[in-house]
Amino acid sequence: MELDWGCADQALCDTSGHCVYPAGSIRVFGKCHPTDCDWGAKRTYAENGGWESATYKYSWAAKSVWVKTYQYNGRTYLRVWVHTDFTPADGRQDYTTDVWMLK
Repeated sequence: MELDWGCADQALCDTSGHCVYPAGSIRVFGKCHPTDCDWGAKRTYAENGGWESATYKYSWAAKSVWVKTYQYNGRTYLRVWVHTDFTPADGRQDYTTDVWMLK
């Protein structure tokens, strides 16, 4: 995974107090056969609780990817939560993965 958080500490706000934060980007790689897959780069969107999200849409499924960093005992962890929603025509069971990576 390649992750660019953008500039979350800078916001563009209008007179009503509505703010927009510059977007980051994410590029996901997966384990495929016979060669690994590059899901491509997507713009991320700021979500509640410090999460960033992006959605990858394919003819057979939509994959919602959420990422967030955590600090614990002086170490930085990246949590990657992915929900795969298969189309009815595909017939497979939807599933979710929740992976923690140590920087």
